[in-house]
Amino acid sequence: EGNVFEEIEIDEGEEILLGNERTVFEENEVVVLEDSEEENE
Repeated sequence: EGNVFEEIEIDEGEEILLGNERTVFEENEVVVLEDSEEENE
C-alpha cells in the first residue's frame, strides 16, 4: 500500500488518475470500517 501512495505522488500531474485512485481508496476504507464493525458485534 505504501508503494501505491508513492506512485500517486509521481503521477501528480495526472489529476484524473489521482481523483480515481483517491475515490477507490475512500471506498475501500469504508468497506474495511463496515467489516470491522460487523466483527465487533
